Amino acid sequence: MDIDRRDINIHMHGNIWTDLASLFEVFFKGTVIDSIESTAETAMNTGIPLVGNTVMTRLDGYFPILPNWIVDWETPQAAVVTDTSFAIGCKGLMFDKRIGEEEPAIAIPDMPYYDSTKSEKYQAYVSAYSIDGFFNSLIEVVGIHGWVNSTSVPASIPVQLNTDTVDLLLPGIKKHYGSGVPVDVRFNVTSLGNFQVSEANEEMSGTTTLALEFWVEPEGAATEMAADLTLNDIDFKFTALVNNMDVSLNITKLNIDTIDVISDTFGRLSSAALKLKLNNAFRLGLPFFNILLNSNPIPVPSNILGIFELSDLTIGYHDDYIYAGATPTFIGPSSAAIEKFEQTVETLDSISQAYAAQDEPTSIQSNLEEALQVTQ
Repeated sequence: MDIDRRDINIHMHGNIWTDLASLFEVFFKGTVIDSIESTAETAMNTGIPLVGNTVMTRLDGYFPILPNWIVDWETPQAAVVTDTSFAIGCKGLMFDKRIGEEEPAIAIPDMPYYDSTKSEKYQAYVSAYSIDGFFNSLIEVVGIHGWVNSTSVPASIPVQLNTDTVDLLLPGIKKHYGSGVPVDVRFNVTSLGNFQVSEANEEMSGTTTLALEFWVEPEGAATEMAADLTLNDIDFKFTALVNNMDVSLNITKLNIDTIDVISDTFGRLSSAALKLKLNNAFRLGLPFFNILLNSNPIPVPSNILGIFELSDLTIGYHDDYIYAGATPTFIGPSSAAIEKFEQTVETLDSISQAYAAQDEPTSIQSNLEEALQVTQ
């Protein structure tokens, strides 16, 4: 490591003695630079290898994120190490341990390790293969489901979740249950995948299937499921908007392929009519939906094990993979942080042994956080 003395300024202010000391500034710089170089080299030569080697050795290519949720980060080739960079490729397939690895239909594309023409020093290339595996396993392990209750819609919004509004989509529900009756909607994403990335259009796309249940709350009566629908193969396209280290999604297309009417209590609903209404509603409602998405950005982690701080995130689109680049600032862990990491190696041992034995670690997430925590 070589630090240019011209990059360091030492200023002394005061009386004649400080003026005299300033004559020796050039000699002070050497001591300061030596101290900085020693600290940085210790972190680079000791801290980073310790983190990397410990994790790779203990977990044997499989990293548990949550109970049953595993990422296969096996490296098919050796890391590429030069005088100025370190690059490594991994499989990056996430899966449900109870089911096993499920290969996405998308082939793994050829991706660069590092592009010297880009200004970002931290570069990551993520394939549609890995993105597809992430969402497929997310559905299996965690699930994406919940409720949108009538009470969650602010009174200031003119469109409320009640039989008056829902009747526009499900004709007959107002006549059957009466006007102004609250309606709650339960949603469940049953599939999410087929991700693709287009360089020409600078966007990502995928397909999802969504189950919807409409529950009516009649006054003085028990809540009743009025309709049960399945929206099959919804094609969607979106882009990512970046503000420093925050990412907001911008939906550009939503289109339903088919709708299955599982049941309804107030008449025979037409699947074709529902499909037409919903697709038109999606097109008209996209601007409002994107406003909601933009107001809730996704923060990208910027602190890398207490060693680097990332800033100025950049996202690029290539066929079947995306590029994420950022500017890293070396902050370096303290010696106390390195000692703390060494003390938690035993925790990684227990996690890897539990996974190898197909046991369920009771506190796997907290153990991982403890094992990988590096503080200043």
